[in-house]
Amino acid sequence: MANRIKISTTDVLLIGGGLLAFSAVKRLLIAAGIAAGQGTQAASQLITDPNSYFKPSYYKRTGGSLIRRADAERYARQIHSAFGIFQDDFNAIVAAFNRLPSKAAVSFLADVFQQIYKEDLLTFLTNGGGLLPWDGLSDNQLKQLLAFTNKLPNK
Repeated sequence: MANRIKISTTDVLLIGGGLLAFSAVKRLLIAAGIAAGQGTQAASQLITDPNSYFKPSYYKRTGGSLIRRADAERYARQIHSAFGIFQDDFNAIVAAFNRLPSKAAVSFLADVFQQIYKEDLLTFLTNGGGLLPWDGLSDNQLKQLLAFTNKLPNK
């Protein structure tokens, strides 16, 4: 006769509690910027994609609706200064991106940002220029920002 494994109600409750605890810890790690959630994963894909609209080569290749260089410099400074030691100003970052009419303009802003700060714009948004895992935008903020920019027209 085959051996049967008997699972008690206590075992089921312990397993269920463990799964809930794991889920809660994972959400906390993502919220703290220590684990990668959907927003961070999407940003990482755009950072490594050479054809991404967050790359300066995008607007050079596609053309399209751009913004004046002076405006791009102002938005780049606005984004850079939105990151603080203890708190970031996500509203200031969103305000800058709300002024961009297209993905080509995002690319142009990324080019100007890179010229001024010698750093990739999306990498900066992801890590805030800091070394700690919670520097930069939260996973949810990255998700919101990328959802907005993904809806912009290409040109």
